[in-house]
Amino acid sequence: MNPGIEQKINRSFMIGAAVLLGCYALLIEFGIHALENHLSGAFLQTVAPQLVDAYEHGALSSPDEAQIQVLPSLPAELAAQLPSREPGLYNLRHPNIDFEFNVLVVDRDGRLLYLVQRPDLFELEGWQDFLLDTLLIGGGASLLLFSSLYIRSTARRIGKPFDSLARHLDADARALEPITLKDDTREYVALVNALNQSHARVKEALAREKKFTHYVSHEFRTPLTVLKLALSKMGDAEAPAMQRAMRAVWEMENLTGVLLLLARRTEQDDGHCLLDEALLAPLLERLAIRRKSSAAEFSMHVSPCQLPAHPLLLGCLIENLLANAFIHSVGARVYLRTDASGIQISNLGGEAIEHGESHGIGLILVEDICKRYGWHFSMVVAPEGVVAQVVFNQSMMNEDTSLT
Repeated sequence: MNPGIEQKINRSFMIGAAVLLGCYALLIEFGIHALENHLSGAFLQTVAPQLVDAYEHGALSSPDEAQIQVLPSLPAELAAQLPSREPGLYNLRHPNIDFEFNVLVVDRDGRLLYLVQRPDLFELEGWQDFLLDTLLIGGGASLLLFSSLYIRSTARRIGKPFDSLARHLDADARALEPITLKDDTREYVALVNALNQSHARVKEALAREKKFTHYVSHEFRTPLTVLKLALSKMGDAEAPAMQRAMRAVWEMENLTGVLLLLARRTEQDDGHCLLDEALLAPLLERLAIRRKSSAAEFSMHVSPCQLPAHPLLLGCLIENLLANAFIHSVGARVYLRTDASGIQISNLGGEAIEHGESHGIGLILVEDICKRYGWHFSMVVAPEGVVAQVVFNQSMMNEDTSLT
């Protein structure tokens, strides 16, 4: 599952805070060390004049010598580390015993004296050092904890309206009603306003499409009725030309009925129908000519089931899928299988006939009918043929759709 905006804010803060805490610990470690060296050197420079006078008069006390040594020359190991013989303060590290020394070089009447001090003698050690480090790092960790709680609360408050909006859209993806504002954040307000405008345009377009379909279908009915009456009074009703004309009129009437049903506001008005061989018989009879012209071998297996759909729409769906299978190949084996899980029409073998990318209005009607009832429609193209499948129950979408 993708992380939410609250989780992203918390994760970004925790990563940044962890890096800052690490830098803070390093700063404490090296900062305190540098501060101790600086204070030690400042102390050495402060007491240097008194110590040099005491050294020249032979009055250096033992405590003074224990802390600071006044030498006429440096030991060879430290002398090798000294970068310059100029008077000044230097921080040197003994190569053998791994101790740091502050060395103050003093020019006394042309003669150099070296005041040597170990800064670690003035550093905190043991329990005091541990207590100071614990206090500083613990204080930083406490600040991090309180900051994380505040950021967590803020992230939840910032992400709540977006999370509510996402849940609202996910709960009913087909709802096009205006969304109420629940926060005054600029980005959230802009997003909700954009969604409301988009919903309004889609809703208007759908209403216009339904009205157009409804009115056009009604307008078709009158000329079709006139044409049907005229054909019934003309010549031999059994003549092939008359049969083709009557079949064309019936197909137009059927299409008009389908369009009128699709223009209805809800599918609750469509009732139920039984999908069985009796429902399929008339449409198979109408498809007999197409089947014969394509030299297709047809077989079917029908398990009767009750569906919440209008029989005209269900028949239109199956008829268009079968017609598509017949007209897109020659000498194929077309197999129809229906049960409570869905409809599968396999078009196996035969010589494929290219019809371009467009499949005409037939598959468009199939997709519209499936959307109306929440069914899933798919076409699987394989070297051995094509399978068109309509799944009634979304939980059955993972069923095997292999060509059999």
